Amino acid sequence: MLNFGGLYFGLNAVDKSISRLCVGMDSAIVVNLIINMTDTSFHLLANIIDQCRQLMTHIVECELVHIYREKNMVTYDIADWNYNMDLGYHYFENPPD
Repeated sequence: MLNFGGLYFGLNAVDKSISRLCVGMDSAIVVNLIINMTDTSFHLLANIIDQCRQLMTHIVECELVHIYREKNMVTYDIADWNYNMDLGYHYFENPPD
């Protein structure tokens, strides 16, 4: 559920002028449900799956891909930075090194 929440809030925070976006997630289950599940009507998380899909349609080119957790170092670096940041929305021009 946290992975869906991260995707939902991230897509919701995207600047409306962005026309191309590639989202890499280390949850293959979330990526598979968003991309491949055709009928969500009986799924427990149908609401958030559908909301994420709807948000993705607002971006001209929006791609959701699975990346292995070991390769997702940006996420871990940002999480480490989180301890030193004020509460609120933060926008990074460039990903951490």
